[in-house]
Amino acid sequence: MPYEVYKLIHIVSIFLFISSLGALFFGNKESKLHKILSGVVSLMILVAGMGLLARLNYNHGEPWPLWVKMKIALWMLAAILLPVLNKRVTQKRGLAFSLIMIILSLAAYVAIYKPFM
Repeated sequence: MPYEVYKLIHIVSIFLFISSLGALFFGNKESKLHKILSGVVSLMILVAGMGLLARLNYNHGEPWPLWVKMKIALWMLAAILLPVLNKRVTQKRGLAFSLIMIILSLAAYVAIYKPFM
């Protein structure tokens, strides 16, 4: 697939992930649809991101740049924290939501500015 298609899938998946995040924290807590959506969309973000890396010609034999490792680590942290915080936090849900949004913002910063390159 072309680079632009991977990028579109990646960005749309990020919007869907953040939407499901908001719905989980501020909507009906028992909604399994939003829990499933956040997991499926996390996988779509990963697959599209790997497609983008392939289109940017990062060779499979060479190690990934540090910014790629950081972005993957931050997204995995957010994807793991989402169900944990959603289940455990009953009060101060806005603070938990803000924590995940800060992690996602750091991931966006790393992707855009590519520090440590």
